[in-house]
Amino acid sequence: MRMRNLWVHVKVSGAERQDWQAQAVTAGLTVADLIRQRLAVATVDRAPRRPPTRRADPALLAGIARVGNNLNQLAKWANTHKGAGEAVQVLVALAKIEHILLSYRPGVSGAKLPTD
Repeated sequence: MRMRNLWVHVKVSGAERQDWQAQAVTAGLTVADLIRQRLAVATVDRAPRRPPTRRADPALLAGIARVGNNLNQLAKWANTHKGAGEAVQVLVALAKIEHILLSYRPGVSGAKLPTD
């Protein structure tokens, strides 16, 4: 048996103390052993808590996916026609859109267009 030489103090009501004493007598244990046993079981049985996950609106996710697909198509076109004047305008527009989309990340407030 391990040597137990430290105390843990817990304040309880008179009713709680009587209830624990009755439970200990019924189980054939001391109150301290009853509490140790219950805490050991509670510690083993308890699954680690995971932070709650946020649910995103499926329609919003689908809309963002469509925008992303269109942006990829525009970027591919602009990279294919790098020398054309229109491609430069498309790349500038893509950079502005990227900035706006990045501003919607958690913790970032306000979508502002970059200034030219």
